[in-house]
Amino acid sequence: MTDILGVILCGGKASRFGGIAKHALTLGNASFLNIADDMLRQELSEIALSVKHLKQHSLQHQYTLIPDTEDDGVAGAILDSLEFAKAHNFSAILTIPVDTPLLPKVFTQRMTRAAVKTNSFSPICAFNYERVHGLHALWPTSYYQKLKALITQQGVRRISTLHECIGSQQLHFGPEYDACFLNINTPEAYEQIVRTSENQHNKILKG
Repeated sequence: MTDILGVILCGGKASRFGGIAKHALTLGNASFLNIADDMLRQELSEIALSVKHLKQHSLQHQYTLIPDTEDDGVAGAILDSLEFAKAHNFSAILTIPVDTPLLPKVFTQRMTRAAVKTNSFSPICAFNYERVHGLHALWPTSYYQKLKALITQQGVRRISTLHECIGSQQLHFGPEYDACFLNINTPEAYEQIVRTSENQHNKILKG
C-alpha cells in the first residue's frame, strides 16, 4: 500500500537496558530494526523511523527520520509522525515499536486490511490475551487534530486512553500469538529469546 506510512518507533531511552540502541540488537542473523523493516515492507512501500535525536543519527542515510520533538513521551512521537505523514500526503501511519521482534508474519497484512473500509481508514490497534497493544496500531491522519488536542491541550499521554478517545477498533490476535507482542525491555528478556532454539523462532515468526 502506498498511502500508509510504516513508522518504526525508535525513540525510547532504553533506561532498563542501560541506554543502548535497541534497534541494533540482533535475533538470529537480523537486527531488531531489520526485522521490523521486513515486517512492514510485506505490505507497505514507505518506512520511516521515529527518533528522539535527529542530529548525526547513525541511520540518517538509510531511512527517513521523523524527529520526536515533543516532551510527551511516545504519544508525542505518534503525533509528530502523523504530522509528517499528513504533510507528505499519506492517509495513515502503521506504528510498531522496534523492540518487539517476535511479531507474527501476518501482522501487517491483517492490520492494513482490517483498517480499510470503503476507501477510508479507521483507527485500529492490536489486541491479544485481554491486553491492548496500543503501539501496534494504525492511526489515520484524519485524526491528527483530535489527537493533537487530546495530547497537547488535555494532557492525555496514555496510549490506551488515546485509543479509547478516538474509538479505535481492536483487532484480535488469538492465544497462539501470546508471545509475539513481547517487548524486549531488559537484558534478561533479551537473553531469554536469544536462548530460544532457531526452530522455535521460525515457528513464531511464521505465525
